[in-house]
Amino acid sequence: ALVPLVISLLDGRSDPEKMANVNGKLARVAFSPLELRYRLTPESSVVTSVKVAAIKVLMDVANLRANFRVGKILEDFKRMNASSRDQTELKKHHCYMIAGKESSYDGPFVHRLFEEFEDLFDHGDGARMGMAALAGVETHSVLIDCLMYDDDKLFEGALGLLERDFGQRVKLLSSLSEVTLLETENIAVFDNVSNMIARINHLGPLLLSSEVWGISNRISGKFQPESYEEIIETVTQCQEILVTKTSLLLEPSDDGEDSDNGFEMTKRKKGERAIRDGITVPHHQNMMRALNLHTILGNGLSIEYNLSFLGSICTDEEKLESRRMLIEVQRQVVATLELFVKGNSKNQHLVFSHLPALRKLMGPLRVPPISNDSKDDPDKPEFTLKDELAAQVGGMNTEAVIIECIRGNVPLCATSVPRDLVEQFGDLLNAETDPSTSPLLEFFTILCEPVGPDESDDRNQQLVSDVLISDHFDRINLSIKAALQCPGYEDKIPCASPERIIDLLCKAVSHRNIISANRLMRAGVTMDHVLSALHKTTHPQGSRNQSFTQSFAHDPLCVNLVKLLSLQMQVLVIDPRIFRLEETWEFVVNAGRGILITYVDGGHHQKSGSFVSIEDGKDPYYHVVLAVLHLISYIISGARSLGMIDQEQLHAGRLFEYHHRNSIAELCRTIHHANNISTDPNQESTSFIDEMEDMSVEVLTLLDPKLIAQEVEEARIAKLQQNNHEGGNPPKNHSSSDHHRHSVQVLPQVAALKEEAIDFSSIHNYVSPAEMLSYFTTALSTNPLVTNKIAKRRFTFVGLMEAASEHTDPNTLKTRKQKKKFPTPYAVKISWEALVLRMVKYVKAHNYDHDETHLIRIFKVLIAHLVKARSREDGSIYEIDEIDDIIERAEKLKHIAHLQNTLDGQEVVEVVLTAIATHEAGTSGNCSDVATELLQELIRFGNTKVQNAALKYMKEIDKDGHVMDFMWVRLQGALDIVRDRMERSAIAFEPMSTFQRSEYGEATQTLELFSLLCEGHNFNMQEW
Repeated sequence: ALVPLVISLLDGRSDPEKMANVNGKLARVAFSPLELRYRLTPESSVVTSVKVAAIKVLMDVANLRANFRVGKILEDFKRMNASSRDQTELKKHHCYMIAGKESSYDGPFVHRLFEEFEDLFDHGDGARMGMAALAGVETHSVLIDCLMYDDDKLFEGALGLLERDFGQRVKLLSSLSEVTLLETENIAVFDNVSNMIARINHLGPLLLSSEVWGISNRISGKFQPESYEEIIETVTQCQEILVTKTSLLLEPSDDGEDSDNGFEMTKRKKGERAIRDGITVPHHQNMMRALNLHTILGNGLSIEYNLSFLGSICTDEEKLESRRMLIEVQRQVVATLELFVKGNSKNQHLVFSHLPALRKLMGPLRVPPISNDSKDDPDKPEFTLKDELAAQVGGMNTEAVIIECIRGNVPLCATSVPRDLVEQFGDLLNAETDPSTSPLLEFFTILCEPVGPDESDDRNQQLVSDVLISDHFDRINLSIKAALQCPGYEDKIPCASPERIIDLLCKAVSHRNIISANRLMRAGVTMDHVLSALHKTTHPQGSRNQSFTQSFAHDPLCVNLVKLLSLQMQVLVIDPRIFRLEETWEFVVNAGRGILITYVDGGHHQKSGSFVSIEDGKDPYYHVVLAVLHLISYIISGARSLGMIDQEQLHAGRLFEYHHRNSIAELCRTIHHANNISTDPNQESTSFIDEMEDMSVEVLTLLDPKLIAQEVEEARIAKLQQNNHEGGNPPKNHSSSDHHRHSVQVLPQVAALKEEAIDFSSIHNYVSPAEMLSYFTTALSTNPLVTNKIAKRRFTFVGLMEAASEHTDPNTLKTRKQKKKFPTPYAVKISWEALVLRMVKYVKAHNYDHDETHLIRIFKVLIAHLVKARSREDGSIYEIDEIDDIIERAEKLKHIAHLQNTLDGQEVVEVVLTAIATHEAGTSGNCSDVATELLQELIRFGNTKVQNAALKYMKEIDKDGHVMDFMWVRLQGALDIVRDRMERSAIAFEPMSTFQRSEYGEATQTLELFSLLCEGHNFNMQEW
């Protein structure tokens, strides 16, 4: 009964312009022309707001349908998991998935899963829960009519509901992937799951009613301490469960005697220690997300802790008590959110959506306005409200939540951190007594390098450098000067941790960010100052004995200064006088040589005669050693190119002499020799080892080119012999001409590994139900029949919109049976062309919105419109070359070109290129990524008209080349992954990860787009 009523409110085809008295009777007066009812006016906004509310109700109904189907499919999984035969088959399918050969699986699961999946939509209660079935009438034409209203909120809702109705399968798979399966009802901290759900669900209303229990006045009554205590207890329990390991789940008592529920909880001391350490458990974070903890705690962020001072009629002591209680509640909420997001990408995105509320609580506590003579009791003159408020110090620490949200989250750092947030953190850092010791520095370092030293974000590096050099942040500027030990600045500001300031400077210019490096240089962070600071750090009083020299590698300030100087020399123009400075060569022969000595003598460079096989950045000495090698190379080669060899000759002993064990030449020779003469048969090549080898060779080439040429050749031959021996070939001598032949011999080895039999040994291992559910979800989401069905439903959705004129034709509607139930006297015939123009209008108006969801939805509709022309009946896509008949193929190409040209004539190409030019590159699935896919479809098969339209846009509108910059950034990021993959697979085959597959796809797509732009020998585009 509810859905038909809501549909009747939503249907605007019976809405009159006004009611008028006609012949003594109240009658409806239609709009003239009928299209006027779509206009947005002060009066119509009331009507459209009701329709938006109606769509929200229908969306809630759709969510109920999804929940029903999730329950049904979990029943299917439970039944399947109870069968040992089905378990074995599911594990077998998972083995194919791990090997990347899911397409080779030929078991019964493909058809069986598909049939059970489709039963949820086509049979029984699932079929009766369709929108049209619930409404009793055809609803799609109603939503198409809503798309034409000028109210963008109504447009968003109608398009979203249409997509949901045709995308129920996608929603079901998405909901299933969010299910967290618990193996037992007993759980630590809360005793059992039911109690946990009840406590967390009750937490929401308690947080929303803080003005009731947290205020004592004549209206709301006295404090309700039991509500306050319940909140504190519940959020504390949430903190404990977030850091309680799985092994700390409730276990039976050791003495065999049952407690009240037959279980006893692990001692609280373990939980308290875990909270202090902040060691979170991902499984429990996911469980809390499933309970919607982020939304519930988000309510707590909106509590006004100064509420009692805003007109409440109560005593001063009651005001202070209220403020204390509300502050403590918010602090506990913030602490829980920090644990909730720590290291969990999904939770980070969810909590970051509350950024406005988090930002309002940043910084110290806000002091409410009070009168100076306000007193609680005239008999106690020493008590004043101002003194008591001053005693309540500190803040909410929402800064820590924001920092944990962006830590390791590249998409958030790249696209979601606004400039004013960076400046707000700058204000807070600038207010610190000693900025170098502030935990706020971590925000800026994470922004520059979200996942560590191997990847940086150019945009954020420039934002950070702007903050560092801004005159507005004077104390930050002073800290930089003090960290660099500039004369006259040492005592102007405390700087207890100068290494942290220098580390931030390194991250701001890492990966050759010349823009940031130039900005910092103009602000005084010059190579001269860095070199001077390095000299002061390495020569405090000191002796130049070996132990003192080796201590440089353990001094974080010295290490960070070396990194910064190396980064600057890589991108900035070097002043020739630097090569004459004594400090420059003192660095080479003392600090630089000392770091190399530590690296070699400490055994970091070798393991069983070869480099340790670890991932990039895991070796704490790797980056500084590489920086030292770069600096030595720059200094020696720069001095030689300018004819300044006097300093080099002065320090020749510590540079060249091979009999001197700790000369730079001997140290580099040791590093190079250990890398090439490997005795470990399991040794794997890593990128940082290759880079270290290249730099050691470069320095050795400068110092003794003849000797290094001979050693390089010997090492290469030894490596070839070792690789051939490992591949089953007898070792033999190779000349330099054999290098290419050896590379060819590796390829069959890699091919053989690829064709290696799939490992099914894990089939007989025990797998927990939670992990089995993940197998089941993956098998469903990758099922080709399910994938094709989802694509077919999307094509059906687009086909409905393409045939909109038929579904909305007033003449057609008059013949339908539903006319008596839902009359449509003011229906307007809507064409596909009109819908496209409406979508283009929306994209133009909302291109710069923070929420890209609706733009992506529109672009996907247009993509499906073009791809649908190449789809089969089952939803799969075919290539044009598969059509054997030449005439049929030509007709199909002509039809596709017509679709492309029609969209071009409706300014689709322009809005797509604008989206590409104005949105961030490198984030999979964002607006620019989907727009790139749409552009690819618009230009497929070399459409000259679209090519010329794209060229015109880039020449006349995008004069700064943002579109091509986007393509380059997208291609460069993907090619870096591809290159790393090729290096790793050169010796031993490794299955591609999901991320690598995605990057390969992006590289292929970008290169294909370049090809399509020039296809058909488009000379103008080629020249451009």
